[in-house]
Amino acid sequence: MRLAAVDPEALALGLVPGVTLADARAYVPQLLVFDHDSQADQRLLERLADGCERWSPIVALDPPDGLLLDITGCAHLFGGEIDLANEVERSLSGFGLTVRTALAYSPEAAHALARYQTRPAPDEQSAVKRLGVAALELDAEIEIGMRRAGLKTIGDLAARPVTLLAPRFGQDAVYRLARLLGDADSRLTPRRPLPALMVERRFAEPVAHVETLLTILAELMQETATILDERGAGGRKFTARFFRSDGQIRDIAVETGLPTRDPTVLDRLFRERIEALADPIDPGFGFDLIRLAVARLEPLAPSQLKLEGGAVAEAEVAGLIDRLSIRLGRNRVRRLAPQDRHIP
Repeated sequence: MRLAAVDPEALALGLVPGVTLADARAYVPQLLVFDHDSQADQRLLERLADGCERWSPIVALDPPDGLLLDITGCAHLFGGEIDLANEVERSLSGFGLTVRTALAYSPEAAHALARYQTRPAPDEQSAVKRLGVAALELDAEIEIGMRRAGLKTIGDLAARPVTLLAPRFGQDAVYRLARLLGDADSRLTPRRPLPALMVERRFAEPVAHVETLLTILAELMQETATILDERGAGGRKFTARFFRSDGQIRDIAVETGLPTRDPTVLDRLFRERIEALADPIDPGFGFDLIRLAVARLEPLAPSQLKLEGGAVAEAEVAGLIDRLSIRLGRNRVRRLAPQDRHIP
């Protein structure tokens, strides 16, 4: 058995991850140890990722203990990249976590700087080139071979022709080096698919009254309806995400049988959904962000009503199904629909 992680106090005593438990106890007899629960770590990382969506909709997991955020187009909302990074670090540190942030031009560079940077540099490119070859996270044998060849930093590798590196250290090393330097295309894969449409409202002070939240949500529905009307589209699934100031996230979704953009209908469905919740919304210390997302858009052109009222009746039936589905569950309400079959 070995140490999987150590706290700052154990680190100060000279213990590091990887040391056998027997050696650690021999060195620090009063050492307190706990079984490593990787699944609990994963759940915590996912909860933190949900909370980080307040800063960017593109958040990816970087297991076992990292998160990657694409802040392109988001930083100006928080005063710039440095201010955004400081806010992320300050917020996550409030949960008792030790946080290291890094800004870079590629996910791999940010990953490496957050983990391996030991001294500041005038710019990102210089900082990356100062990193040791361990930042490539290659096999130990390859890393040792690089050091023996006098290649101790990323800058040393970058100064060598690719034609010399590939035969000796492998194509994977060259590929990782290119991604780390930003010479290869590198993109994040978001943990959650990006919605087709998203609107949000941020608050200078947390909002703790549920009725106020619903009023603001209704305003977001009206804003969404205006955008959908301009696009000639509607949605069938609308998700409201409430970001609590202590990092907790609450999702509430409603679905409709037919594409819609009617804010009145959506407001009624959301209120019925909230009233039917077995676990009511707990404002806690208040919510500081509300986001309304439409997962997928579908065409919704203006329609001519039939003289006999058939379209009106169809809309009323669809509305009834939506309301029953909210109260009873989506899979508990069904309707007959004609289908082409060869069965007599």
